[in-house]
Amino acid sequence: MRDKTFKTIGIILTSILALVFVASLAGFIVLPLVTFILILVPDLIFLIILAVSLSRKRYTSFFVCSVVFTLVLTFHMLFWAMFHMPVAVNTSWQYPIALKYSNSFKAIDTVLPEELPGSAKDVYFEFMPTILQGAGHIAVGFTADETYVKDLEDEVRSQAVHIGKYNEYGGLELSNQDPGSDKVVYLWEGDIREKHPDATVYVIYSNYDWNHPHSKAVFIDGNYVFFSEE
Repeated sequence: MRDKTFKTIGIILTSILALVFVASLAGFIVLPLVTFILILVPDLIFLIILAVSLSRKRYTSFFVCSVVFTLVLTFHMLFWAMFHMPVAVNTSWQYPIALKYSNSFKAIDTVLPEELPGSAKDVYFEFMPTILQGAGHIAVGFTADETYVKDLEDEVRSQAVHIGKYNEYGGLELSNQDPGSDKVVYLWEGDIREKHPDATVYVIYSNYDWNHPHSKAVFIDGNYVFFSEE
């Protein structure tokens, strides 16, 4: 009777662990976070151990392990859920999900578009949370149709505090174009230097702080647009 009870409870807890594994795997496919990997690996190990115990009819061991593993995985998940992890995606359908995750902890106040235009191609979104004194960044780049780019140019031109060609500047520091000013704008530029050196830079905001930079900008090069915040 005891073995039957242990077996039943063990199977229930093992089923829960299996559901967590499936949910984490699906989550990783939708949003490739390190957090999901950190859950999937120990969960898989636990499931293998439990499957071996059950197949060998060691019901007491199976029961004890199922209880311990369930508790361990629960605390493990709660621990890693506290951390805001980096994420990068390259499809339009993943972008809104990744953006919502990036803003969930309010690590960066973003003005990136909530959704990408239907014409968006070659999408690449990247989020790096702020770690200690290291400045985090959030950015998305893609190509779009001429109508979208033209409308975007009109919008950001009216918002920009500085406008200039990227290739007129050096490195990550985009100098203020105001004559006699010694202010410097620090931007997260992604791969602009290598792939889009002729892009026009629309600086929406900058705190001009080299130690704790915070900036918002849009780079436009032909039909390619790149939203960047640091």
